[in-house]
Amino acid sequence: MNAQIEFNNFIVGKPDVICAYVHDIGWYDDDEAQPARIELPLGYTDEQYAEFMRKLDFNYDDGYGLQQLDGVVWFKDGSWGDRGEYDGGEWWQHQTRPNVPSYLYPPELPQHTEEDI
Repeated sequence: MNAQIEFNNFIVGKPDVICAYVHDIGWYDDDEAQPARIELPLGYTDEQYAEFMRKLDFNYDDGYGLQQLDGVVWFKDGSWGDRGEYDGGEWWQHQTRPNVPSYLYPPELPQHTEEDI
């Protein structure tokens, strides 16, 4: 899997990305240094975004075995993406704040919408 293509496919149709990092956590030989995280800072410029994407242009094994990539993407609406992993398979997953269930509201308070909280 190409990390850049996978990242692009994940962010399509989602709110604007405000910052992100991706870390290749795959296993390395003892004499091979583990690469630094690939970071996209808050308030990034077009040049920083292009550099982030350029650094993501590498292939990794997304098949079963050990997880290869870690990372978090923060979106403008307050949601985020992180890496899911199960039995060595891995993927980006979109996360949002869950709604507060009605049973957690005190009886004396009216039910609120998520925007009120």
